[in-house]
Amino acid sequence: ALVILPPMIPFFARYSVWLEDGVLRFGYVSSLCSKSVKLSEIESVDISPSCSPIFEWGGWGIRMSLSGHVGYIASSGPVVNLSLKGNKKYTFSCNDASTLVELIQSKKD
Repeated sequence: ALVILPPMIPFFARYSVWLEDGVLRFGYVSSLCSKSVKLSEIESVDISPSCSPIFEWGGWGIRMSLSGHVGYIASSGPVVNLSLKGNKKYTFSCNDASTLVELIQSKKD
């Protein structure tokens, strides 16, 4: 059963994705619950058109696979997959994933 303690609710109440000044940030309102990535660290980026949070990640929120792949899963639907230098992998929810991936690719070139 998933239990969120009332004092933790403000940290997970708002999910956002930002791209500015060569930095991509995704996650929840607090810097403790979000990830910032310099575009120069990104080796590859792609889209998965659909994500089933329960079946693929075991639920919503910040999730980690046994291999260390981290997911910031806020909803069903499209997700962005990032591979970073150092073999780190992140997947995160994004309402307009295709536009974000295009922006990342154009700024990396």
